[in-house]
Parts: sequence; C-alpha cells; structure tokens
Amino acid sequence: MITSWIVPVALASVALVQGSVHPGEPANGGKGDHAGEVRGTIRVPFDRADPASPTGALSWESGRPFDPAIQTVFVVADGQQFFLQPGVLPAMQKSLVGEARLNVVGLMGRGGSPAFVQACLDADGTPNWPRADRVFRAESWLDDLDSLRIELCGASGKVILYGSSGGAYLIHQYIARHGAHVERAFTSAAVHPFLVGKLGLNSDHFWEEVGGQDPALQTRLSAALAAHPDRRLEIALLLQRQNFFVPPERLAAARADLIDAISSQDEKRFESARHDYQVDAMQSLLASNDSIPARVREFEFAWPARESERLKGSAFHPDLEVHAGFAAPLLAALDHGAIEPPRFDFAALHRVDAPVLVVSGSRDHAVDYRSSIALASCYPHGELLILDADHMFSSLKTDGSLEALTRAFLVGGPDSDVWRSARAAIEPHVWRE
Repeated sequence: MITSWIVPVALASVALVQGSVHPGEPANGGKGDHAGEVRGTIRVPFDRADPASPTGALSWESGRPFDPAIQTVFVVADGQQFFLQPGVLPAMQKSLVGEARLNVVGLMGRGGSPAFVQACLDADGTPNWPRADRVFRAESWLDDLDSLRIELCGASGKVILYGSSGGAYLIHQYIARHGAHVERAFTSAAVHPFLVGKLGLNSDHFWEEVGGQDPALQTRLSAALAAHPDRRLEIALLLQRQNFFVPPERLAAARADLIDAISSQDEKRFESARHDYQVDAMQSLLASNDSIPARVREFEFAWPARESERLKGSAFHPDLEVHAGFAAPLLAALDHGAIEPPRFDFAALHRVDAPVLVVSGSRDHAVDYRSSIALASCYPHGELLILDADHMFSSLKTDGSLEALTRAFLVGGPDSDVWRSARAAIEPHVWRE
C-alpha cells in the first residue's frame, strides 16, 4: 500500500527467525554451517512454480557474527519497501535487540536484485506482466524467507516474527504458509487487504476529513483535478505521501496549504512539495522497470481490498489512487485472465499455536484498526494492542516506548517479566473507544 516508503532507507519491518535452504536441498545434514559469518547468499528459482526455472542469488547479512546456537532475527521487507540495504544490519541489531544474544539477519529480497527484474522483461526490454506476477508474487518472497530459514538453522528451525506495515502483512502471509515454523510473532500497522475487502472498510478518510475541515477545499481540489487530469496521479502522490512527512497535529494545515498550491497552480510551492515529499523519486521509480516488484505488491493490496469500487465516485482518495496507479498493469492482466488473483488462507491461521501480537494505531491513515481487531481474532493465541498513534507511531518512537515494547517481545517473549514491564509502561498510549 506504499504505506511506509521513505526513500532511500526507512526501517519498517523485521522478522525474528530461528532456523533455512532451498526446499529439498539440505546443507550439512539439513542444518547450515555459517558460524561466524556476517553475510552469504542463497540461490532460489526466478519462478518458483516452474521446476525448470533458472535460479538467481539473493544475499543475506547479519548484524553480528552468526551463531547457529542462538535465535536469529530476520529483517524482512516486502515488495514495496526499500529500507533493507547492505550495511544497515548492525544498526538494526542494536535498535531491535540491544545487547541480547540474538542474531539479526536480513535477506536482501528479490525486489532489489536486477537479475530478478531482468527475468520479467521481454526481448525488447518491456515488462511481461504475467511473468512478473510469477516472479514477484508474495508466495515467492515467503518461500525465499523459508529457504533462508532452512539454510541457516535447518529444516526444523522455529521462527519469531516481527514486522510493520506491508512487511507485517508479509509476515501474516508467511504464518499462513509456514506457520509450523513460527515461535511467536510481533506485527505492527499490519495492512490486510483481504480483511479490508471482506469488512467493507476504507482507511483512506482524506475526502471526508478535508470536507469536515472546509468544504471549499473539496470544491477547489475537484476543479483542479478536472482541469489537469494528466496530473491526477502526481497530485494523489503529493497528498498521499504528505501523511508520512507531516506530524498529525500539523496535517490539516499542511493539506489546506497544498490544496491551495494545487488549485492556484502555484508551481513554486508545488515543486517544493514534490521535493519535500520525494514525489520526484517516486515518479522516477514508477517510470522504470525497477518498479515491477512494487507494482506486483500493490496489486496484491489493491485487488483484495476492492479498492477499484471506491474509486468510481466523485470523492478523491489519494491512497487508493496511488495504489491503483501502481497496480494498473496487473489489474489489467487479471481482467484479461492472464494471471490468477491473490489468495489468503485464513483457515491456516486458526491452526497456529504460536502467540501472535497485532499492534495497531487508532489514527492510522493506511490501516483501519478494525481490520486489526479481526486479524488478531484469527489466531488461537492472538493478542491485540491498539495505541493512540498514526501509521508511523511517531509519538511512541519519540519517547522510546515502542522500541522498548518491541525489544521486550523479541528478546523475552510474551510470558517474560521484561514484556510485562514494557506492556505496563506503554499503557498511557493505549487507545480505548
């Protein structure tokens, strides 16, 4: 959902894992021997559904010399997140687990590998969208993670998962597919488009909010969109990305100022906002083949959430417009029967014995907290924590309470004294309806 894109690097999701190789390729008797290593590679098929598919290399790094005798943190990004880059793991090790004896490992996903992008192109260099769907669909990312789990810790290794936003959704998808290997899971701001679609929810309240603020803002924005249909996606990107750069208490004023710049065709202010909100970088990405992984992931968000239905009226929804813009080639391929729709196995969640924590923000512009309530209820040992926060959990990051809560869960688990202490400390941030 392009929920946490801050270019080039933004820590958005991690997954704690103990345990991985290519299915059917156990190394060293089924348990990898990587003691003391801080980086390595695994080879995985470009198209996991094709037994004859060529393979490509994916690299992994550890925040400390790898110790196979202790639990391991996998830092996980999905196809529309870019925070995971070579060299960031030592800092993540410190922020996530401090001095605790845990490995922190990141798999540099197939979305960041030129070879995987190249595998999706026809001879003329244009994307082959059915092939791109097979290469970058969620199941491929999930099985890549599981291959690394086996490579590092063996086929029976258990995992502890942590992730945020789109990465958190990938973790719930992993649990549905590989739940037997999950020890526990901490997810925050977990988008879940299937629940959004099933419940008829819409986290994009922009149109109602600006109308409540000043109905004239709706009128002026509608007129600008009608006068400049060629800039519709650009305007949507500006208003959508503004949420990530402006604190909630200043958002209403910032929206009004930006709408004024758009409607008055004030190019100086318009260009300033483009720069401040990294819209130029996003549009450059959109115009390149490097956007293929993100487009596939956006399709996996937009279609299950039934967002196209909400875009048929006169209201303007920047989040949904951006999702639809990125997902357009895949939505068209689906309409023509060239690809299969995304799927999610809810029944599998009911069979998971692991404790699963779902942390949600009551003021999250990208995730309706009601979907988080439904998500937590899918697990036999699910727990829900709704905080008075936005999608970025800005206030909780400022005072350090979110980091303390996360570290307590990752290091100690939900039955530990350190977790109970951190849970009590965050009580002032808990939201109650």
